[in-house]
Amino acid sequence: MHLCRITALRINPTARRSGRTVVSAVQFYAKEFDLTLGQRQEQAIVVYSTTWCGDCRRAKRVLDQHDARYKWIDIETQPEALDRMMQLNGGLQSVPTILFPDGTVVVEPSNQELADLLQSQAA
Repeated sequence: MHLCRITALRINPTARRSGRTVVSAVQFYAKEFDLTLGQRQEQAIVVYSTTWCGDCRRAKRVLDQHDARYKWIDIETQPEALDRMMQLNGGLQSVPTILFPDGTVVVEPSNQELADLLQSQAA
């Protein structure tokens, strides 16, 4: 698991009402890199998967070979993710379902299809 130290500024609302602004730096550690700070969010590929799925493991190897940034979501341990995955792929419970930052969704892609998409996204 990767940890990333984030420094954020916090404005004290009580002090602001009294006519002065008090700003303090707050540091915390994040377990994921795709955090939203304000309106800015780094984009990553989202892979909806299961632990027992051979196609999911194959897709993971292709993503790793291309050094792709992705978030791996196990739909069996995160039931809310199952609902989101089914919305993306027309109600199917097929894995892997892969969501690219531009909105492209692929379900059970071949190695070549996934590699081609990764290359087109990088360009």
